[in-house]
Amino acid sequence: MSNIPNCAYHDKPMKLKTGQYGEFWSCGTKLADGTWCKYKPDPKTYPTSKTKPAGFEATAVQEKTDEKWEKINSKKEQGMTWLNAKRGACEIVSAEITAGFIKSDLTVLDKVKEYSKLIYKLEAPYDNTGTNK
Repeated sequence: MSNIPNCAYHDKPMKLKTGQYGEFWSCGTKLADGTWCKYKPDPKTYPTSKTKPAGFEATAVQEKTDEKWEKINSKKEQGMTWLNAKRGACEIVSAEITAGFIKSDLTVLDKVKEYSKLIYKLEAPYDNTGTNK
């Protein structure tokens, strides 16, 4: 690279170094407290091989965030559909108990499970082809 930055604090040419995260510009001056100079030149003016195009990181982060929320909302919707199915099944079984159709406690649990599965299948979201997702 022909364009070499100067450290704004020490007014000396910086060196392009390679670390564990890729290339970076280093002043190479050790300060009185034993730490290295932290000055970083503008990456647009003095790019390194790890410099990303403008907007690259924001777009990638936004896409990951959107995917994350889609998954969360999908799971939330699935959970709400299942809760609604169980609630509906309990109402049906309650009506059957009141009407005298169910007399055994074991039958109650089996009926709730059976009706929950049926209702869930009816309420499950559909894709644009008309089939369950």
